[in-house]
Amino acid sequence: MKKSPLFVGIDISKKTLDICELAGSSKEYTQIPNDADAIREYLSRLDPAHTVVSMENTGRYNWALYDELSGLQLEVYVLSALHLKRSIGLVRGKNDRIDSYRIAWFTAKHRTELQAWEPESDRIRDLKLLLTERKQLVNQRKQVQTSAKERCLPKETSVHKSMQARDARRIAGLTAEIKEVEKELKELIKEDEQLSCNTKLIRSIPGVGPVLSWNLLAKTNGFSLLNDPRKLACYAGVAPFDYQSGSSLKTRPGVSNYADKQLKTL
Repeated sequence: MKKSPLFVGIDISKKTLDICELAGSSKEYTQIPNDADAIREYLSRLDPAHTVVSMENTGRYNWALYDELSGLQLEVYVLSALHLKRSIGLVRGKNDRIDSYRIAWFTAKHRTELQAWEPESDRIRDLKLLLTERKQLVNQRKQVQTSAKERCLPKETSVHKSMQARDARRIAGLTAEIKEVEKELKELIKEDEQLSCNTKLIRSIPGVGPVLSWNLLAKTNGFSLLNDPRKLACYAGVAPFDYQSGSSLKTRPGVSNYADKQLKTL
């Protein structure tokens, strides 16, 4: 008789992992620290042939778990929090334990429709970190530039001039830091043959600059996660959809609000 799989739903927070083990109608809960040693010990007890692990994408809080899963032959899924929320229907109440069960239940129900997780390379992770730093620096510079523009007065005073000088120094410093990060990004991509090749291909498209090419590589995991142009257009929020029902509702096709707004802006 074929053994039914064990669905392991993991709700991830900064300090802990809440885990629900779902096998048929039975479920068990446990909680472990979100650190490498505790995760390694827990995963060692699982049977790779009959275990399906799933979790939500919570950014860097997933990294310790990713590192331990990357060396194992487990079937792993990383779920979109929005997809999960919209798909489980009308629910009441929420806590980490309930969330872990809902993750396991959702995976058991939609397993055949989900795309299995693949570990990303260290270079892609470094690329994401540098892009995050660059974004923060650009936002800081924009704030200083906006403040400096709003401080313009009909009549300048000595205090106003000194404030302008400090703003100019801040803007120059942030600009220098942005250029330093961009230089590091270029060197990182240059060191990887596949990333360098993909960057050249992307940049050959008219209108595509370095920042867009870097973000496309990061968000698609080097085009291994999203390799279909239609899906990428949908993910970026630039694909139009019809909105009509019978004869009473018919509007012009428009883009969906469910999209990566940053990629859409770029």
